[in-house]
Order: sequence, then structure tokens, then C-alpha cells
Amino acid sequence: MAFSALADALWVMLTTLFLKVLPLMTLAARTSFAWSLVAQMISLPSLSCSLNVL
Repeated sequence: MAFSALADALWVMLTTLFLKVLPLMTLAARTSFAWSLVAQMISLPSLSCSLNVL
């Protein structure tokens, strides 16, 4: 009985931890994706300019 209660408590802790970490992870993924898009937008014109110079 004590073991199942412990397992339940552990499961609840893991679930709440997962639910708290998940939005942070998606936020970090979105931010890194946005930063990569910005970096691509910045690097593309400069790349074409350097190719035109060559």
C-alpha cells in the first residue's frame, strides 16, 4: 500500500514537472527557430552581395 502511494506521488510529481517543462521547451524551440530565421534573412542578402562582389 505504501509503495503504491509512493508510486502515485512520484507519478504526480513527474507529470507536473513535465507539464511545467513542456511550455518552456516549446518556447525555447520557437525562439531558436525564430533566431535561425532571422539569421537566414540577414545572411542571405549579405551572401548575395558578396557573390556579386566576386
